[in-house]
Amino acid sequence: MTSTTAELRARASGGYAATTPIRGQGIIAAYTGITALVLALLMVFGLLMKASQAGLVTVPANRFYQLLTAHGIGMVAISGLGGAAVMWYFLSRYVSLSPTILLANLVCFLIGVVLVLGAIFIGGFAAAWTFLFPLPAHSQGVWGLGAAAAYLIGVLVVGVGFLLLFLDTGRAIIAKYGSLGRALGWPQAFSNTAEAPPPPTIVASTVVTIINIPAIAVGAVILTMSLVNAYAPGFRVNALLAKNLIYFFGHVFINSTIYMAVIGVYEILPTFTGRPWKSSKPFLLAWTATMLMVLAVYPHHLFMDYAQPTWAAVRCVRWCTSSSSGSFSPRVRSLPHSPTIVVGKEASQIAPQCAPPSDSPNSARGEVSISRTVSRLPSR
Repeated sequence: MTSTTAELRARASGGYAATTPIRGQGIIAAYTGITALVLALLMVFGLLMKASQAGLVTVPANRFYQLLTAHGIGMVAISGLGGAAVMWYFLSRYVSLSPTILLANLVCFLIGVVLVLGAIFIGGFAAAWTFLFPLPAHSQGVWGLGAAAAYLIGVLVVGVGFLLLFLDTGRAIIAKYGSLGRALGWPQAFSNTAEAPPPPTIVASTVVTIINIPAIAVGAVILTMSLVNAYAPGFRVNALLAKNLIYFFGHVFINSTIYMAVIGVYEILPTFTGRPWKSSKPFLLAWTATMLMVLAVYPHHLFMDYAQPTWAAVRCVRWCTSSSSGSFSPRVRSLPHSPTIVVGKEASQIAPQCAPPSDSPNSARGEVSISRTVSRLPSR
């Protein structure tokens, strides 16, 4: 007998996605509603900036960078909130998650958003979402210390909420599968066990949990360090270390939002195709590789930094035009002030040649002079 399409869909979703979660549905609705509203607002910010660049409207420079800051941090945060809603909704079909933690994350998010928006549009904070040290606390009068503190605290509060959420997903996954390795399907990926592999939603959620806990923790560390430095300048922060920590946090978190959202594909598509999405060995290996790569490749945000430590010192790779044929050929040169990366024994030999000109010995250690790195924006 031939099964109808409806029967196939019911079979696929029923055997694969267990049950629809009962608890937390109202909170998930709030997540999705807030996500839609904030995305619409951020689109308006983006349109205003583009219209300003095209000369269609006039946006003062200080206001432009405030919009840029709000748009950047807003997209990072709201992508996380929307992705978390997708992940929590479907993951709760397999493991026992806490609606209280889900609500706590939303409360932290809203408190943080109020602080961040106040810092930007009331306090004038306009250092971009990356809050690169030492700019938040040294604006040369463009915004006050209170605005910088409100921004840093706001982002920190949002991060604390997400950290609680991912600690809870990790707890629930381990309670169900015994370990994170089993939830990643390592027994099935690296051995010939007859045990059924974990569903794709579990695998993806485990990866998101593993990468986000250290990323958010690192973000909390640099946010706290920047805040302490703002009020106690004697507490010195290495600028290069700060930048590495910021981009590790930002790169990993924003990439994880994609992984959270793709869980919806794993769950929704089978209900239309009538075929379950299987956790094959290539699938499991690919997610493990993704987990390792997303943690390792954040330095692509740092290609402009020639002052990296000696183990990641700099070399210049230039494409030069041949005068005879006009063709392009690669040539490797050690040039001053040139951004590239080399590892190993050559690093210590190359670093002195590539060191930037400096009037202070601190620059060799990644500590920068405020007067050389911060430029003044037009006053409001």
